[in-house]
Amino acid sequence: MRKWSLASRLLIGQLVFIVCLSLGLSLTLYFQAEQDSYEETSERMLAVAGTVAADPIVLESVAAPDPSTTLQPFALKVMDAAHIDFLTIMAPDRTRYTHRSRDQIGAPYLGSVDQALNGQSFTETYAGTLGPSVRAVVPVLGPDGTVTALVAAGITVDRVAIARNAQLPAVLLTALGALACGALASYLLSRYLRRTTQDRRPDELRSMFAFYGSALHSLREGLVLLNNDGNVVLYNDQAAALLGLAPDNRGVPRDPRTLGLPAPLAALLHEGRSAEDEFHFSRDRILVVNQSPALAPRGHDGAARLGRLTSHRRGARAETSPGRRFGTVTTLRDHTDIEALTGELQSMRTLTDALQAQAHEHANRLHTLVALIELDRHEDALDFATRDLELSQQLTDDVVASVGEPALAALLTGKTAQARERGIALVLDLDSAAPDSGSLRLSTPGSW
Repeated sequence: MRKWSLASRLLIGQLVFIVCLSLGLSLTLYFQAEQDSYEETSERMLAVAGTVAADPIVLESVAAPDPSTTLQPFALKVMDAAHIDFLTIMAPDRTRYTHRSRDQIGAPYLGSVDQALNGQSFTETYAGTLGPSVRAVVPVLGPDGTVTALVAAGITVDRVAIARNAQLPAVLLTALGALACGALASYLLSRYLRRTTQDRRPDELRSMFAFYGSALHSLREGLVLLNNDGNVVLYNDQAAALLGLAPDNRGVPRDPRTLGLPAPLAALLHEGRSAEDEFHFSRDRILVVNQSPALAPRGHDGAARLGRLTSHRRGARAETSPGRRFGTVTTLRDHTDIEALTGELQSMRTLTDALQAQAHEHANRLHTLVALIELDRHEDALDFATRDLELSQQLTDDVVASVGEPALAALLTGKTAQARERGIALVLDLDSAAPDSGSLRLSTPGSW
């Protein structure tokens, strides 16, 4: 089960629950049908016995010398007409005047009669000569209100079970209908959940959200996610620092116009329109903003359609096929940092060119010295090396003494070497009287 996806687990769990619920519903309806059958039979028997007890023929017959002669044919007609199993008319001492079987006439009645002797009608389930039956016992009252006879009408339990079983198809259809509806609802819900979660397991979803959260907050660029209503849903730590927002983002949608942002930037975020390398001010920063809709492209499978967000970054081509829009993705970059990186790169290129020029100039000097030595002009070689060294050292000392910034001094020295390599006369007019001011004048009188 650990390898099952969240949607599969939910489907199986719901199906088990629905099966148990349907089984419980079936049992409840079954017992309810059984109880209703017994209650309906008891009420019917009570009505039949009460009708017979109120008939004047019964009252006149029980006072005759031989009540069975008149009551037995009467009871048989009532049993056939009312479709009951027995109708027993008896004396207060339980002696039967009527019965389904003639050999039971004159025998004592089997069952309770105490309540009827007290003038009260009642029903019960009792095992008599015909087996277990549902019966009603009603007293026959004389003109003076005394109990002169008793009437018992009943149906065997087997016939009650037949009536109960007749309701079972309705019970089964109800249970099957509930099971089918529940299973269909569970399947549709599982299908939607499978499409939404890309049929992933719970541990995969937990790891994915943890990974995405870590990746979101580790980005060096500011990232802001907005819903279709133009409200901020999520932003990372860098975006909070650039926009001056609280770092504890709870994912509660908030209108960007209420976050204290500059009006143009807040309007851009709220409108959700596409933007590419737009410059916006935010407090003491200049931000480069790119904004594009988050779309689910059509034409992919259901899992990919809901799980894939298409964000158009700088230089990306807009999505031509329509798709469901989930919101807007906005990226923020600090333009100050970009300028700093550009300046550092330019400085590195300048220093590299200066070093290359100095290396080339040094190589030329070495070739000149080697040539003078090979020509046996040692004094000229020594004079050339000494004079060039003095000039270079003098220039370095003058620049360092006049310019207080070491980086600027190094730059001027490198530019001088580079100009000399290219045959350009670069003259530095240094003001030695004001070394801290670093004032100087550059002139290029011409080429050598």
